Amino acid sequence: MHTLHLRDLIAPDAPPVRVMAAYHTSANRHDHDFFEMVYVTDGFCLQDAAGSVSLLMEGDLFILKPGVSHKYMGNRVTHIYNCVFQLDALGESLSEL
Repeated sequence: MHTLHLRDLIAPDAPPVRVMAAYHTSANRHDHDFFEMVYVTDGFCLQDAAGSVSLLMEGDLFILKPGVSHKYMGNRVTHIYNCVFQLDALGESLSEL
């Protein structure tokens, strides 16, 4: 299993948050050392997160915690936006959640 690191996605002098558009049919099992908020904008796929399989469809929004092993499975292109961040990026706003 591959572990993704936030330091590889965000430049040292950049804000500690990054939003990325992604288009995929499937993604191999992986985890990461950051939070990932995902919004599905088009299509559908299955997600296996920590052994629980869910159907993801347009309009779905979810958050994965660091260390959660997951993968996407599908045979159609699914369009998503990923917002990746460390918890400290929320600063004082965290107490408002």
